[in-house]
Amino acid sequence: MTDSAIAFFDFDGTITKNDTFISFARYVLGDIKFFFKLTAASPWIIAWKLGLITNSAAKEKFFGIMFRGIEHASFKEKGFSFSNIVDENLRPDTIALMQEHRNKGHKIVIVSASIREWIEPWAQKHGIDNVISTGVELDCNNKLTGRFSTPNCHGLEKVNRILQQFSNVSEIETYAYGDSDGDDAMLSIVSHPHKI
Repeated sequence: MTDSAIAFFDFDGTITKNDTFISFARYVLGDIKFFFKLTAASPWIIAWKLGLITNSAAKEKFFGIMFRGIEHASFKEKGFSFSNIVDENLRPDTIALMQEHRNKGHKIVIVSASIREWIEPWAQKHGIDNVISTGVELDCNNKLTGRFSTPNCHGLEKVNRILQQFSNVSEIETYAYGDSDGDDAMLSIVSHPHKI
């Protein structure tokens, strides 16, 4: 595989048909517990929709309500088994695009605001070694604190994280695929942007 060209892919809504954050929360918690916690998180969701807090702040609050206190080993284990559910919700058009890039020897990179523990297992299963995503913070007992260990990988943060790993991105042929406004900054720095 060569670095002569890189294809950056958003995950939720681009590779998958839907938002994996919600799907994963339901998978881990079960429907009853999920909807109970969703009710508890609703003030933060409403505040975000009203423009009172940022997307990143709302997401971290939502994540904390859903997952705070879970053992990291258990969280990772759920991420591995969740990859089979992700496989049932893929966009065939995007998977075909990824295969085209692979056939040309291009490096494929997933750049997502979702959490590493459930994206990496799916990516590795499909031969994708490079994932840029949001990290989770752990306490001294290796449990989730409910906070992020990295900035939420959304909007301009996608660009920041890409440039940290690929400082020569302006010097080589690059492609990017995204489906939402949160991908626009990433699309703006590549040779061949695609909103899908």
